[in-house]
Amino acid sequence: MKCWKCLLILVVGLSSCQDSSKSLPEARKYYLEYLLNNDKTYLDKTYESLKSRGYLEEHGLNEQNRDIVVMLLLQMKKYDELEGLLTANQDMRAFDKNLALNLTRSLAIYPEDSVEAKRLMLENLQLVENEMEANPNDSLLWGSHFTARMYLVGREKALQEIDSLKSVDDRYSDIFYEYTLKELIKEYPDELMYKRK
Repeated sequence: MKCWKCLLILVVGLSSCQDSSKSLPEARKYYLEYLLNNDKTYLDKTYESLKSRGYLEEHGLNEQNRDIVVMLLLQMKKYDELEGLLTANQDMRAFDKNLALNLTRSLAIYPEDSVEAKRLMLENLQLVENEMEANPNDSLLWGSHFTARMYLVGREKALQEIDSLKSVDDRYSDIFYEYTLKELIKEYPDELMYKRK
């Protein structure tokens, strides 16, 4: 199973343990089925479950459902709906909200306006770099950095850049570079990448 699917299963599974709502575990169950079987009918079932409980209304996005809602709407290419939810949300940390908004907007307009789509990814890269300056010990920000780079330069070039960083920065272990950063980029879902005409 792909690494990103394992991570999503872990996130969705753990977050369902923290939710007291009866409907969110049902949506998570459907989403887990999608991740395990790649059967898109489960995306539709997840969507309907979330929608029937009001999680896809203007102020429905919250800490408990944010991960599943964002991933679901990105994978279903419901960019306008996701942008509306993100824009209306007042509780998300600005860094996370802006990264998600820029990614959503970028995917929505590519390839029709590839220049603007790439500008949004450059903006994400700048957001990540600013966050890295403020939190220099947060190694996981490198994942966001190389994800943004991947949108700008492609998967293979991003992997080469990770190798270059590894050769000059010994703060992190080989395991971090190989099995965290490189696996993230290698296994990043194709359905969340720019679609070529």
